[in-house]
Amino acid sequence: MPANSINVRLFQSGPIPLDIDIECQPSEIFVLVGPSGSGKTTTLRSIAGLYQPSSGKILCGDQLWFDSDTGSNIPVQKRATGFVFQHYALFPHLTVQDNIRIAIKDRQKLHSLSELISLTRLQGLEQRYPHQLSGGQQQRVALARALACSPEVLLLDEPFSAIDQQTRRHLLRELVQLKTRINIPVIHVTHNLNEARRLADKLCIISQGKSLQTGSADTIMNRPVSAEVARLTGHDNAYTATVCAQDAQAGKSWIDWQGIKLQCDYQPEFSLNEKVDWFISSTQIALSHQESEAASRTNHLQATISEIIQLGEGTVVTLALPQTSEKLTLNISTYLSRQEQLATGQSVAVSLLASGIHLMKTSPIPT
Repeated sequence: MPANSINVRLFQSGPIPLDIDIECQPSEIFVLVGPSGSGKTTTLRSIAGLYQPSSGKILCGDQLWFDSDTGSNIPVQKRATGFVFQHYALFPHLTVQDNIRIAIKDRQKLHSLSELISLTRLQGLEQRYPHQLSGGQQQRVALARALACSPEVLLLDEPFSAIDQQTRRHLLRELVQLKTRINIPVIHVTHNLNEARRLADKLCIISQGKSLQTGSADTIMNRPVSAEVARLTGHDNAYTATVCAQDAQAGKSWIDWQGIKLQCDYQPEFSLNEKVDWFISSTQIALSHQESEAASRTNHLQATISEIIQLGEGTVVTLALPQTSEKLTLNISTYLSRQEQLATGQSVAVSLLASGIHLMKTSPIPT
């Protein structure tokens, strides 16, 4: 298969707002993640040629698929894209092999049917019809059909959303293994953050049609550029504060959070007395019954458990802080919650790991 990168820059103010910047290399999975209605599917449709945005440029290798400045817009049938839709769009009256073969017919540089069957692990299912297949098997047929025309880019529109969790985990592993064999850019859309983190070589957080941050999953999860990104990536503990001290020699900064002074790693990009957004991951908060033990730690606080919600193996603990109007949220194992005999109304000591406090430039948070 061709080994071209794809570069996408899209912008329009409406009717569907877009401000998107994508660069995806061969054998790379670029994941667009965001809430419903954030413009993810519109972005895929724009790349495939099913939707024409107001302005932008789409370049696949040295082929210009779309350029609003020059008026270039290659039609969908001439764009070498493989598209797996959310509900697969299989032909119910055709068998597995015929669903795939229909995409091969009259194409050049074709993969053989047997190769596609093997690539997507559909051996033994060739004569079955879609209604005789499981959700995971239908997804494989849709993927094989998308690869049948030797695409230069593979586009996946939430293909795992209708599949049970166990099958989804298995298919995610298969997709990661498949990417190096097909050696083309893969752009995957999802609203599932866990799915995005497992798949992504590059992760892009999108909201209201705008790319907010692009990078590795670890970078975005641990170093979001804004409070909005922090919330979209599942961080509940996002707040505002003021930088109250800086010590470059000691490698420390301090923030004033509603009268509470918190120490964090030195972050020189912020000025003294500057208002900032900040967040801390639940994993960077230590909980203790022992006041003496917690008091010896950095950023020691007293709190009261205001809510405990058990969600299977995990438990969400909400802590009220009498010093502020804010609350902290901890995600801990249900085993630990029971072992510590945590209960609503209980007084506990917490400490916030200094290296876990991440400062961000202030930005308005959408309501």
